[in-house]
Amino acid sequence: MAKAEVAAFTHDPAEISALCAHWGLALPLRSHKRLFGGYSGSNYRVEAADGALAVLKLCHGYEAADVEDQARIMAHVRSGGFEGACVAMPLPGLGGGERYVVR
Repeated sequence: MAKAEVAAFTHDPAEISALCAHWGLALPLRSHKRLFGGYSGSNYRVEAADGALAVLKLCHGYEAADVEDQARIMAHVRSGGFEGACVAMPLPGLGGGERYVVR
Protein backbone atom coordinates (compact mmCIF):
# COMPACT_ATOMS: atom_id res chain seq x y z
CA MET A 1 0.00 0.00 0.00
CA ALA A 2 1.41 3.40 -0.99
CA LYS A 3 1.85 6.19 1.51
CA ALA A 4 -0.72 8.98 1.10
CA GLU A 5 0.49 12.30 -0.23
CA VAL A 6 0.58 15.01 2.42
CA ALA A 7 1.48 18.62 1.73
CA ALA A 8 4.15 20.09 3.99
CA PHE A 9 3.77 23.65 5.26
CA THR A 10 6.37 26.16 4.18
CA HIS A 11 6.95 29.71 5.34
CA ASP A 12 8.41 32.56 3.38
CA PRO A 13 11.62 34.31 4.48
CA ALA A 14 9.71 37.43 5.56
CA GLU A 15 7.56 35.44 8.00
CA ILE A 16 10.57 33.55 9.38
CA SER A 17 12.49 36.83 9.82
CA ALA A 18 9.53 38.50 11.55
CA LEU A 19 9.24 35.64 14.04
CA CYS A 20 12.98 35.67 14.72
CA ALA A 21 13.00 39.46 15.16
CA HIS A 22 10.31 39.15 17.82
CA TRP A 23 12.78 37.20 19.98
CA GLY A 24 15.73 39.47 19.32
CA LEU A 25 17.73 37.58 16.72
CA ALA A 26 19.89 40.00 14.76
CA LEU A 27 18.54 40.67 11.29
CA PRO A 28 18.88 40.22 8.43
CA LEU A 29 19.16 36.47 8.86
CA ARG A 30 22.29 34.99 7.32
CA SER A 31 20.39 31.85 6.47
CA HIS A 32 17.39 29.69 7.20
CA LYS A 33 16.86 26.07 6.27
CA ARG A 34 13.90 23.80 6.74
CA LEU A 35 14.91 20.86 8.90
CA PHE A 36 13.76 17.27 8.69
CA GLY A 37 10.40 17.03 10.34
CA GLY A 38 6.79 16.11 10.25
CA TYR A 39 3.69 17.62 8.83
CA SER A 40 2.22 18.78 12.12
CA GLY A 41 5.03 21.29 12.51
CA SER A 42 7.74 23.07 10.58
CA ASN A 43 11.27 23.30 11.95
CA TYR A 44 13.85 25.76 10.67
CA ARG A 45 17.52 26.21 11.45
CA VAL A 46 18.12 29.95 11.46
CA GLU A 47 21.39 31.85 11.63
CA ALA A 48 21.17 35.47 12.72
CA ALA A 49 23.25 38.30 11.33
CA ASP A 50 25.58 38.05 14.36
CA GLY A 51 26.09 34.29 13.90
CA ALA A 52 23.69 33.18 16.65
CA LEU A 53 21.99 29.88 15.82
CA ALA A 54 18.45 28.85 16.76
CA VAL A 55 15.77 26.39 15.78
CA LEU A 56 12.36 27.82 15.03
CA LYS A 57 9.51 25.31 15.45
CA LEU A 58 6.06 26.19 14.16
CA CYS A 59 3.21 23.85 15.14
CA HIS A 60 0.31 23.45 12.70
CA GLY A 61 -3.20 22.52 13.72
CA TYR A 62 -2.43 22.00 17.39
CA GLU A 63 -4.98 22.87 20.01
CA ALA A 64 -3.72 25.63 22.31
CA ALA A 65 -3.86 23.26 25.29
CA ASP A 66 -1.55 20.78 23.51
CA VAL A 67 1.04 23.48 22.79
CA GLU A 68 0.81 24.76 26.37
CA ASP A 69 1.32 21.19 27.66
CA GLN A 70 4.43 20.81 25.48
CA ALA A 71 5.73 24.15 26.77
CA ARG A 72 5.22 23.07 30.39
CA ILE A 73 7.01 19.76 29.79
CA MET A 74 9.99 21.53 28.20
CA ALA A 75 10.14 24.04 31.07
CA HIS A 76 10.02 21.19 33.62
CA VAL A 77 12.82 19.27 31.89
CA ARG A 78 14.96 22.41 31.65
CA SER A 79 14.33 23.32 35.30
CA GLY A 80 15.56 19.83 36.21
CA GLY A 81 18.98 20.66 34.82
CA PHE A 82 18.75 19.49 31.21
CA GLU A 83 19.98 22.61 29.45
CA GLY A 84 19.58 21.06 26.02
CA ALA A 85 15.80 21.30 26.29
CA CYS A 86 14.09 23.90 24.16
CA VAL A 87 12.16 26.68 25.84
CA ALA A 88 8.72 27.50 24.47
CA MET A 89 7.75 31.14 24.45
CA PRO A 90 4.32 32.58 23.62
CA LEU A 91 4.02 34.80 20.60
CA PRO A 92 0.57 36.37 21.04
CA GLY A 93 -1.49 38.12 18.44
CA LEU A 94 -0.15 36.64 15.21
CA GLY A 95 -2.64 34.99 12.92
CA GLY A 96 -5.60 35.72 15.14
CA GLY A 97 -4.51 33.56 18.04
CA GLU A 98 -1.69 32.78 20.39
CA ARG A 99 1.24 30.96 18.83
CA TYR A 100 4.44 29.75 20.39
CA VAL A 101 8.02 30.03 19.27
CA VAL A 102 10.41 27.39 20.57
CA ARG A 103 14.09 28.21 20.72
